[in-house]
Amino acid sequence: MDLFSTADLIGGGRAECAQNILRYTESLRDICGYEESEVMPIAVSSDDIDVMLMSRPHAVDPGKVMWLAGGLVEEFVGFDEWFIAMVDCNRMNHEFLLERHGLKKEYSER
Repeated sequence: MDLFSTADLIGGGRAECAQNILRYTESLRDICGYEESEVMPIAVSSDDIDVMLMSRPHAVDPGKVMWLAGGLVEEFVGFDEWFIAMVDCNRMNHEFLLERHGLKKEYSER
């Protein structure tokens, strides 16, 4: 998952990728209850259809983060909750890879 930089928030490759994914997604209103004008992409997968949207300040509940991948995967109260969840997910993936390659014990002894 690639978190948008400031430049991505106003355009650029990641924003274009997110918009392309959203273009082929069914109605956002049906998926997550928001109109396109009420959300903005904040992250996108570089190799899948995952897009993270955050509700804008004028939405009913501003700052809410939604994970879409063809449909609504998960919702987060705010950016901080989403970010912590992503860090935890990466940590679990890291542990899995260490175990898979037999490095868990060696790594944890350092």
